[in-house]
Amino acid sequence: YTFLFSLAIELTQPLLHMHRASDITDLITNTIGGIIGYLFYRFFSKIKPH
Repeated sequence: YTFLFSLAIELTQPLLHMHRASDITDLITNTIGGIIGYLFYRFFSKIKPH
């Protein structure tokens, strides 16, 4: 989901802002950040049960 959401944002940026452009590095770093965030969530949810 992280990749698809980031891809959607990158594809709509040129349409919404005249001075914005899509960049593959943004897509990659956003995806990696989402994966790291998910891993943190999984790790900390095991430490503190609901």
